[in-house]
Amino acid sequence: MKTDTVDSWDEFERRVSDQRERVAGARVESFGGPAGVLYRGHGNADWTLTTTLERYAPDREFGFKNYNRYMDLISRPIQSMTGKEWTVEREFEPNQIIAPPSYEFMVYTRHHGFPSPLLDWSASPYVALFFAYEGIAESRAESIGIYSYEHLSPSRGGWVGDPSIRLTGPMLNTHGRHYRQQCEYTICVQETPDDCIYASHDSYVEQCEDGRSDEVFEKWTMPAGLKNEILDRLQFMNINAFTLFGSEEGLMHWVAHKYMATRERELALIEEHIIGLPVRGKMKFHPRDEDQAESE
Repeated sequence: MKTDTVDSWDEFERRVSDQRERVAGARVESFGGPAGVLYRGHGNADWTLTTTLERYAPDREFGFKNYNRYMDLISRPIQSMTGKEWTVEREFEPNQIIAPPSYEFMVYTRHHGFPSPLLDWSASPYVALFFAYEGIAESRAESIGIYSYEHLSPSRGGWVGDPSIRLTGPMLNTHGRHYRQQCEYTICVQETPDDCIYASHDSYVEQCEDGRSDEVFEKWTMPAGLKNEILDRLQFMNINAFTLFGSEEGLMHWVAHKYMATRERELALIEEHIIGLPVRGKMKFHPRDEDQAESE
């Protein structure tokens, strides 16, 4: 996968602009060219495109059939406790559908932390950038990673027998976070005669590198030291934990950054200017640094 280092906000915006212009031009010039670009942010540049299901059960194989049985199983306590109703499909042909069965319920459970084969992306590079820099509190990394995925169609594969990526689409009835975060999702599947087995996205990236697919994945790394500047700029664009999550927990993270972390940095700069004290610890202070929380 092509990987480049991006050293500033301005360079990030140039990269995004150049990429989107190139993709739009390719779409106009050739039928079947890139349909669009999606973005995903990681709080550690070393993290790969791994789903929460892969991290939760790395040695277990799941397909449409056995994973959907879990959707059916957990729907009962979830509906009982939340009062929300969801459709869980019990009759389906795995090789005749693009999106996995019970897709809307899967998205809902994914946003609330249930292990999922869905890899979530955003149509906004700025939303991806927010999640990457918010994730530093958990990863303690020196750099963050922004992945971009130039997709060609809703379902795309390489050679016959290879795993394929399926883009399952944004229009659905599910949790509001889906729309707040401009989410879309991909699954990587290996088709068998009677099922679709969930596979690793990294295996599909390898196919792209080997020339077995025309889709493009890129990764940009950015220094962790830009965290406060980036989050301040995103706050100016009204991209913060509250607008993206819409929860009271998100509200607390937003007010902590806006009214505490920002104020602390201002006071430190005043002290440095007036009495010559050094900026305290280069002002790495941020609410997420001491109180780790879910970033997806």
